[in-house]
Amino acid sequence: MSFEDGQEKEDSLGAHRLEDEYVLKVYDQIACDFDRTRYKPWPKVNDYIRSLLPGSILVDIGCGNGKYFTGISRHVLQLGCDTSVELLEICRKRDSGSLTNSGDCEQTNYYNEVVASNVLSLPLRNGSVDHCICIAVLHHLASPERRLEALREIFRILRPGGTCLIYVWAMEQERGGTKSKYMQKSTNSATNAGTRGAENTPKEERYHGSLPIHTNRTQFKHQDLLVPWKLKADKGSDQKEYLRYYHIFKEGELESLLEKISGTELIQQYFDQGNWCIVFKKQS
Repeated sequence: MSFEDGQEKEDSLGAHRLEDEYVLKVYDQIACDFDRTRYKPWPKVNDYIRSLLPGSILVDIGCGNGKYFTGISRHVLQLGCDTSVELLEICRKRDSGSLTNSGDCEQTNYYNEVVASNVLSLPLRNGSVDHCICIAVLHHLASPERRLEALREIFRILRPGGTCLIYVWAMEQERGGTKSKYMQKSTNSATNAGTRGAENTPKEERYHGSLPIHTNRTQFKHQDLLVPWKLKADKGSDQKEYLRYYHIFKEGELESLLEKISGTELIQQYFDQGNWCIVFKKQS
């Protein structure tokens, strides 16, 4: 084994450990709170799903609590996958006929089709699906190689002519003089879980190991960082903080990754509320 091969293997193991500690384990711990605060589908993602032909096979990669398993998607055959077993259980029992979520991890008698898997190893045959959505997933992968590997895996399962919509968090949180919703000051003075709540004023930068800890609702200063998720505490108890790893994408970075995969065609690229978004097609 060459030095370069050994270094690449070591870097990959380091990225895997980082994701395991600050992504996979965290989402299992915050699953119900995540479901309570992250239940509203993004309008442009819904528009993409509405545009798909009836009977199309759609895979929601990183489906989380299943907020896209709604009435909007009832015309397609939908499969969800995620690494969080706790979120998958919420998604599995989510009422597909409902456009909103009760926010209480409520169970229903309807069971959605979901499977535990990582975007780096999807349990699907080559060319077996018509379309994919991958919303807020790639930015949790801790190296350029793993982000590219994930795109290759999505490409593999798409049939020729199939498309995929991808969203990642953007370094640029302001466009045309308008701040993203993430940066806009909340009118609710109460502090809620995760990134919701009153806007924070800049503070002295904190670090956890070598990674900076982002101050919620402030402009990003680093591309690789930890973002706090704060669970509401019981009366008399301290708020519990969980740290999630993110790689924040610069403009054009996602497209540059896609260009490394032959046979892809960029259909659309846009900025949506602090996210860089692309739709690409697997060429016939």
